[in-house]
Parts: sequence; C-alpha cells; structure tokens
Amino acid sequence: MSIQKLEELIPCFLELINVNGGESFPLQKIADELGVPVSDIENVIAIAQSNDLISEDKGIFKVTEKGKEVLRIHREKYLHDRFIHPRKGLRNMIRRGRGGKRHQHGKMNDEFIDWDRHGLNNSNISYFYRNLEEIEGRIEDILPLAYLHTGEKGIIQFMFGGRGQVQRLADLGLTPGAEITINNKAPFHGPIEICIRNTCLAIGNKIAKRIFVKPIGKLSLRTRLAMQKSR
Repeated sequence: MSIQKLEELIPCFLELINVNGGESFPLQKIADELGVPVSDIENVIAIAQSNDLISEDKGIFKVTEKGKEVLRIHREKYLHDRFIHPRKGLRNMIRRGRGGKRHQHGKMNDEFIDWDRHGLNNSNISYFYRNLEEIEGRIEDILPLAYLHTGEKGIIQFMFGGRGQVQRLADLGLTPGAEITINNKAPFHGPIEICIRNTCLAIGNKIAKRIFVKPIGKLSLRTRLAMQKSR
C-alpha cells in the first residue's frame, strides 16, 4: 500500500484506539475492522508513532494530544462531507483558501469548512467542537436519526448545532446516551414520531438530520446500506 493510502488510514486507526479506552487491541482485530492486512496496520502504527500521534506502553496504544487534534479534524471533515454538506459536483465542494475572519477552523489539506454557513458562529463554535470530541465510539458508526426507519432504534451520540439549539433538544430529553425509537415517519420528509425516555413526540425532518445516533438492534436493509455507504 502506498504511503498516501497508509496516511489516509491513520484517522480511522486513531478512532479505533480512542474507542478502545486504553486496553490492549490485537493488530489482527484492527486489521479486520479496517479491512486491510496486518502488515499495513504495522506501517500505519510506525507512521503514527513517528508523527507523535500515538504513544505505546506495554503494548497498549493511546492517542496523544496531537493525535486528538488529527482525530477532531477527521470527525469534522467526515461529518461535514457525508451529512451536513455532501459533495455533489463542483458547486458543492468545500471552498478553498477563503480569506477573512470567518469560521475556517477545519483546515484539511488547504481546505476550509466555513461552519458559519451552517449556523455556527463565534459564540458556539467552541461548544460544537467540544461536543464533537466527546462522541463515544467511531464517527463512522453514526448516522443522522432521519436515516433510520420505522421500528428502528439508536443511541444518541451527538447533536449538530450551537449551545442554544442543543439545549432545546436536551429539554425534550434528547441527550447523548439516550435510546431513541422511530415510531412512525411521515412521507415526503414530513414529521417523524419518536419515542424516548417513555415519552413519544414528533420532530421535523430537518431536526432529525441534526441528531446523530448509533443504530442498534435489528436494522432494515436500507439502513444497513446507508451505514455502509457512509463509511
């Protein structure tokens, strides 16, 4: 595998190490998770160590502060490109090298994500980043609630928005760690009836797209395909 391909694997490798919580993680299991040979994982580890992205103590890997920054950028880019503003040709590509003092916090290979376009300004961008870093599990394992179908369940992992938006959802019981069930979905992107904490309520499709969950239990073929496509 080329150096470029190995470097592209590093954020996914860091996600796995971060989720593992400082416990021993066999290289074969990591290779199976990422779908590559163990030899490639060994090369990824060598690159990560040489760049001070991970530390090792008695065979246990931990993500360093520098690695956490790489991980944050990976999560930010993944969330933006897959769900918030999917790339569909030149018109929707992330704008490059935009000047000024707007919110260009997500710098990846000379590309900037302007979160101001998506409702995040100076007063809540730090809150957004903190919530992004606190996601439990791999970013590749989550989907917007709107992607689930009737009868399916998920565990809330993250809510996209500023402090005020997230607090309004929290007031409805929509907080990280809560289990949520889709009771019914209206056609044509209409309201979605959900059940959470023994309470049923209806939310708009746009709101459901801002609530990210880790699907659990039995999933429909469409949801499984959506998860595969998002990776």
